[in-house]
Amino acid sequence: MKPDEAIRWAGSQRKLAELCDVTESAVSQWADRGLIPMMRAYQIESLSGGELRVDPVAYRRDSEAA
Repeated sequence: MKPDEAIRWAGSQRKLAELCDVTESAVSQWADRGLIPMMRAYQIESLSGGELRVDPVAYRRDSEAA
């Protein structure tokens, strides 16, 4: 899932922050980076009852780039 999808699902950055027990600033940083930290993404997947799904590919390290 992308941060904007999670924010839309929760209704606002503030509501998503409250659900995840983080600051609104943290959620804003996720949106700016375009990536939710992996453990938070799994938390949101659970909170959404699977409506939002983690994309494991988004968290793979590109070992061939090195």
